[in-house]
Amino acid sequence: LIDDEEGVSNWIEFLHEHENASPCIQVYRGTEEAVRQQISAFTEMDRPFLVRLTHGGGPGHDWSEIVDVVCQTDHSNFGFVIDFEWSKDLISRIEWADRIVKRVVDLRGDGIPMCINGSSFPNSFTGIESGDMAPIVERLAFNNLVANNNQARLIYGDWASSRPRGESIPIKHEIPPR
Repeated sequence: LIDDEEGVSNWIEFLHEHENASPCIQVYRGTEEAVRQQISAFTEMDRPFLVRLTHGGGPGHDWSEIVDVVCQTDHSNFGFVIDFEWSKDLISRIEWADRIVKRVVDLRGDGIPMCINGSSFPNSFTGIESGDMAPIVERLAFNNLVANNNQARLIYGDWASSRPRGESIPIKHEIPPR
């Protein structure tokens, strides 16, 4: 599925064969044309899709080109996941997410759902002693976005206590049986 030359075609075929799977547009290493190809295929399958945009990824690191392509879709059966990823300082990433939210609202209005998630959960408890507190700021970051974008359809997403990337965790795919 992640083959550089056939990855998009393989992904579309995989989702065609698994009708209970929910498509997420593959944007990594993908061109605007690859994104259009996926949108077209999932639209033809009559399947809603998500587009996951991560902090630190994407052309120019702001994903504006991909957002523009997706927002040209002639239906509203899609949404975005705006992922702060893991950081000890999620608050510094609010401006990045705010630009994406405003761009989606400017291009499509307030009806497109955008799930906002990330994690500031400690990546280690070494050095933390009994009674110490570790700041968990996911809700604060989300509330700041809501305050800045009262017209946007924002949804709070929660990584729960998952660990940051880099630790050896196998890739997990969950496909509902029905």
